[in-house]
Amino acid sequence: MLHDIGMCKTDAPGIYCFGTEPYILHGILGRRMLDGLGLYRHGRVCERHTGAGITAAEIVAQNLPITPPRDLLPESLEEKVICYADKFFSKSRPDEPAKTIERARMSLAKFGGDTLQRFDEMLAMFGDPAQL
Repeated sequence: MLHDIGMCKTDAPGIYCFGTEPYILHGILGRRMLDGLGLYRHGRVCERHTGAGITAAEIVAQNLPITPPRDLLPESLEEKVICYADKFFSKSRPDEPAKTIERARMSLAKFGGDTLQRFDEMLAMFGDPAQL
C-alpha cells in the first residue's frame, strides 16, 4: 500500500482523495514524501509504478503534467514487482476480484504498444498471478 501514499495529495474524489494535485502525479508526490523521510528506495517504487512505467517521450506525447519530462520506468526488482502487481487491482472498485491478464492488458492498451511491451516483459518475469 505504501506505493500509493501520494494519492492523499491528489484530487480523486471517486477514491476519497481530496487533495489538489492531478492523480497522475500520485507516484511523484509519494516519492517526495518518502524521500523526505530518508526512504529513497521506497520513494523510487512510488515514482515508477504508474502504468507499466512511463517514458519521457510518453509524458510529452500525452501532455502529462510531469515536469520535467523524464523516464519513470521500473528498474529494480522491487519497482518491477510493485508496478506489475498494481495492474491487477482497482482502487475505485476494491471489492472486485483481481483483474485477469486480459483485463490488465486492456486497461493499458490505450497507452500504446510500448506500454504493453513493458507489461508483457513483466508478465514473462513474474507470471500470471492467477496461476500462483
